[in-house]
Amino acid sequence: MDELDFRIIAELVRAPFASHATIGRALRLTGTAVKSRLDEMEDRSVISGYLVVPSAASLRRVQKLYPFHAVEPEPRLDDILEVDNVVAVARADPGTLIVDTFTKDGGVDPPPELVKVIHGTPERATLTDAPQETHVAVSTVSPLDWRVVEALLDGPRASLRELATKARLTPTTVRRRRDSLLERGLLRVSPIVDTRREPGLLVYSGYVWLSDPAAAKGIRSPGLASIWVHHEPPAASIFGACPNFAAVEQFQRELRSLPGVVRAELTAARGGIVARDRLRGWIRDELAWWSGPRDGARLGG
Repeated sequence: MDELDFRIIAELVRAPFASHATIGRALRLTGTAVKSRLDEMEDRSVISGYLVVPSAASLRRVQKLYPFHAVEPEPRLDDILEVDNVVAVARADPGTLIVDTFTKDGGVDPPPELVKVIHGTPERATLTDAPQETHVAVSTVSPLDWRVVEALLDGPRASLRELATKARLTPTTVRRRRDSLLERGLLRVSPIVDTRREPGLLVYSGYVWLSDPAAAKGIRSPGLASIWVHHEPPAASIFGACPNFAAVEQFQRELRSLPGVVRAELTAARGGIVARDRLRGWIRDELAWWSGPRDGARLGG
């Protein structure tokens, strides 16, 4: 993967719904050239699809990510998705799996079935949502929003006309609600990337725990494309590319030595899988609740 391919991926991470022409203007390319490169990356399985996941809080659930290291042999990702509450699995550094779960409780113990399937014990769960976010998220996601999210599950970069047909809404409504969900942090959309078989750049993502949000200003790297700062708890999500695994590990060591960095974990992207059917079922449960008799108790869980 060359620098231009990576810059296109970085634009998709930053703005997943941007048109080919919009991405092209940012990179001084034609929209046709962007589409051609994206098609080629999909043919080579550099991009194997898109992660489309509503926030756990909007589903009255708690997000917990479990990193499993030194997994050998690696189980089938489909088998991991069959474990209750698993919404996505990402392959990271060789032997590493990161399992994303949405659970009804706030505990940190991994599901026993998950440990059984992977034949290993994960690190302590990370990136859990604050419990107070649940009520706010549930109260601000409407039935029209859920129809838009369901339409996005199978192809977030489909045309507005196609998405509108699936959602039974107008293209203008789809665009407005889709963009609002993304801006409010109630929807995650990003390409699923695997560059391990590609010569050239290696894409990585990471999470950096901070003593203070201001410490994120000290995070620098030539291959760093995006950084998102979280204020409670203080942390930063980062995304970029390095020449090889050794360079990713070197950047991780540099991050850990920075003032204000409590902990840093970088992982090289090796693809992944999303539990679209499970998410679709939860979304339809939300739609069914909105269409039937209800009371305020449901908002709290």
